[in-house]
Amino acid sequence: MSLEQKIEALTAAVEALTVAMKAGAPAAAASTGSTKAEKPAKAEKPAKAEYEAKHTKAEMQTVLSEVKDKFGLPEARAIIEKFSPKGTKMGEIADAKIIDETYEAAKAKLEEAEDDM
Repeated sequence: MSLEQKIEALTAAVEALTVAMKAGAPAAAASTGSTKAEKPAKAEKPAKAEYEAKHTKAEMQTVLSEVKDKFGLPEARAIIEKFSPKGTKMGEIADAKIIDETYEAAKAKLEEAEDDM
């Protein structure tokens, strides 16, 4: 099967799923035209306990601003990029765990500077 034929088959499958979902049928019930056997549904995993934040986004932003003021923007960016994808801005960080990790790293950097004085 050529690449174009595979793309056409996948496009048809997506369109069939879209029609089925608009009609209210669950996605698994839609016929995709696939000849492969359906996999049995896996048992649901127990819900993970949500991470409970220790610090707020505002606290993280305050500490990162202090790092930026004392050490410059490159150092603040380096801390952000330890836990977030490159190019992430301070205001774009939303995950509670990443906020806490970033806060802790920034706070450690400030404490390290105080110890050196």
